[in-house]
Amino acid sequence: MKNYNDNNLGIIVPVFNKVLLPGVATIIHLEHLNERQIMSLEEEEIVKIALPLKQNSGSEDKTEDDFHRIGVTFSINSVEQTEKGFRLSVELGSRIKVNQISEDKGVLYAAFEEEPDLTDLDEASLKEMLGYIKKVSNEISGKFTGGEQYQRIVNSFQDINALMMYLSQFIQISSEERYQLLEIQSLKERSLRFMDHMLKQKEMIELQMQVTEKFSERANKIIGKQF
Repeated sequence: MKNYNDNNLGIIVPVFNKVLLPGVATIIHLEHLNERQIMSLEEEEIVKIALPLKQNSGSEDKTEDDFHRIGVTFSINSVEQTEKGFRLSVELGSRIKVNQISEDKGVLYAAFEEEPDLTDLDEASLKEMLGYIKKVSNEISGKFTGGEQYQRIVNSFQDINALMMYLSQFIQISSEERYQLLEIQSLKERSLRFMDHMLKQKEMIELQMQVTEKFSERANKIIGKQF
């Protein structure tokens, strides 16, 4: 039996292909939760850790090698059972590093140490970075019909981690790249890495639109010659 009085021991909730950043409210979807796991999650004194998987095996049986080492603690607002499993509404807490993983009666536990974000952006730089990410996002959404509502949501964000997590739903980055955003401890470096992803997304969309436009022009010319 695990000693829950140890502040450096927590229960693991596996997460795949999702950006996890400290201090942000989010939803975690789980396909499987056994009765003991549910009971453990309901105990307030147990530290809960969202820990990214290296790949989605689809199996309930996870080992230490299946996980990355950087995760984030969280508190649960609600647990809802759905047709596809369980929906956890959570508040993400501190960034942590897992040193060891063990299993006890179907529940995975992590021995961990806190490795909080390195806040290396002053207030002015943070505001500037936040504005730049919003600007690029608005430039992308402005190319699509109905983008105004999306822009209003984006412009309402004041926390840069929350903004990056929200926008990560809409950009094409790999599971490894999503994990790397959490793995980067420096808030400045993380923000710059995310900007790189945003700019690549913008370039890709612009290229796709150019190709579509040229194809349409060519098709119209062909149709015009036929008639």
